[in-house]
Amino acid sequence: MRFLFFKVCHYLNFEEDEQLDKIFRQDLKPVRILKELEFYFDRLIEVNEDILIFDEVQASPRALNSLKYFQEKKADLAIVAAGSLLGVELSEISFPVGKVEFLDMHPLSFGEFLAAVGDHSSSDFFRDFKKKSEDP
Repeated sequence: MRFLFFKVCHYLNFEEDEQLDKIFRQDLKPVRILKELEFYFDRLIEVNEDILIFDEVQASPRALNSLKYFQEKKADLAIVAAGSLLGVELSEISFPVGKVEFLDMHPLSFGEFLAAVGDHSSSDFFRDFKKKSEDP
């Protein structure tokens, strides 16, 4: 999937790749972590242009805790953290209170997706087509 507002999306899944957790074990300094992630991805991470996605972040409590330091020292870097078991794990691990903004996400319908990506002509066509097919 292509993101509309970011040049590059760097996707990290902490459940699929347990090696990622090692990057966060030494310390939680964003500059060092970014350098190691660049080595891991074999490409630069442009702070004002790219986005990092930490998926299944509950599998790496240190990565989750690093969000505090990224917000304090690299606030110009866009980071999204998600986890299917994140709510369950939060009761057992340290969490950067006051540094993370929660957003409940729900799936989009196809019409909502078209509108969200700015394809208004297709969105209008789909809406009209759906309306015609629902009319008796």
